[in-house]
Amino acid sequence: MSLIYKLILVLVCYLGFLTNSISIENKILIKVNNEIITSIDVLNEVKYLNLLNKDLKNFDENKIYEIAKNSLIKNIVKENELKKYFAKLDVDEKYLNDITMKYFDKLNLNSIDELKNLLKRNNLVLEEIQNKITIQILWNNLIFQKFSKN
Repeated sequence: MSLIYKLILVLVCYLGFLTNSISIENKILIKVNNEIITSIDVLNEVKYLNLLNKDLKNFDENKIYEIAKNSLIKNIVKENELKKYFAKLDVDEKYLNDITMKYFDKLNLNSIDELKNLLKRNNLVLEEIQNKITIQILWNNLIFQKFSKN
């Protein structure tokens, strides 16, 4: 590799890093039951929700932000309530992977590895997504158990 090419590559990387570091400011937005929600959390939730529902992009930016923020609040509340009933918040790994793939079935992915790559390209982490899905699975089970008799 020539020296000029290396210098250009370093400059582009530096400018890209500088631009990203300037534009993203992480602030604490909300405190829910001793857990904080930051602006980065909300931005990641927006990315996640956009992957699940492409029509979300048709909404006003402020509306999407509010939807993401409310989604995070609900998730924290559900998780805290679940901890009262379950010693450990987990589900069978194979079942979790199957449900995870169903969440993203509109994206025509064939494997968890493809999903990991998609998430990585969007600066998201599979384990965090699966934590959300686990909470939703356990929440649905809890609600069913509590109200199935009625």
